[in-house]
Amino acid sequence: MKILHKRKETTAKSLNQTLKQLPVGELWVYGTGKLSMDEYHLIPQLSAHMIKDLANKSISDYCLYRKYVKHDIIFNKTPTMMLGTAFHTRVLEPTLYNNEYAVSPKFDKRTKEGKAQFAQWSELNAGKMLLTQDQDQLVKNMGDAIKGNKYAKSVLGGTLSEVSAFKRLECGLILKGRIDSVNYDGSYGVDLKSVEDCSPDGFAKACAKYRYDIQAHTYSELFGLDEFIFLCCSKAEPLEVGIYQLNDEFMDKAKADFDYAISRWVQLMEKTDDWETFSNKNNPMITLAPPNWFNYL
Repeated sequence: MKILHKRKETTAKSLNQTLKQLPVGELWVYGTGKLSMDEYHLIPQLSAHMIKDLANKSISDYCLYRKYVKHDIIFNKTPTMMLGTAFHTRVLEPTLYNNEYAVSPKFDKRTKEGKAQFAQWSELNAGKMLLTQDQDQLVKNMGDAIKGNKYAKSVLGGTLSEVSAFKRLECGLILKGRIDSVNYDGSYGVDLKSVEDCSPDGFAKACAKYRYDIQAHTYSELFGLDEFIFLCCSKAEPLEVGIYQLNDEFMDKAKADFDYAISRWVQLMEKTDDWETFSNKNNPMITLAPPNWFNYL
């Protein structure tokens, strides 16, 4: 599938209406600049993040109800997440970096004058994400590490950034995704990661912990990709770069869990009430066995 075709610029309000007409198996792609990140997040369809939660049997039905049906669990970005987002913008959409981020000068907030200066500066930069000078420098250095790596530069060459797509699955649900980068002929996609440990062993552990395998399968399923590539940069010196794909063992596990997650959501959406938590009326007392790793202590 070619990604050259871009649908017209749209908003969440408009797209929520038109998605009702999306046929089973058809893919709608909105290229760079056609759908903003904020508008994308206002479209309540299945995403890779949601599928990770659905695949996790440690997350109760009740928690899923609160997060994805009632929408009353507030999601707050951590400083680590904000740094990762700034890194994405710096590498994938550098022209937007100065518009979306403000670097804070050093204010002496112990003094009345310093507090007033900070308040004035904050008001002038309202709506922007605020970075310290150290954070800004780290983001710039990580961006330079990616741009200075000839293999990373080759992977990102000829790609479109921040591309959104929507596809109706056979079960009737709509899968959505916003991929970091996808090449023009749609044969491979790229996900940019800022990581603590960029080594093969370190990133493999992160993939298992954060279920990046499900992310890779979801985007491959959505966009019809032949390959999914992780482009990583460590967040501490020497700011090494890693370029990784996941093997069949990872991807087979991801597919099985993806299918389970879709099936679970279909079943849960048939419920009108009684979204169960861990201790429910039928099983209030649970007897626990030790986890597998306990035997190795």
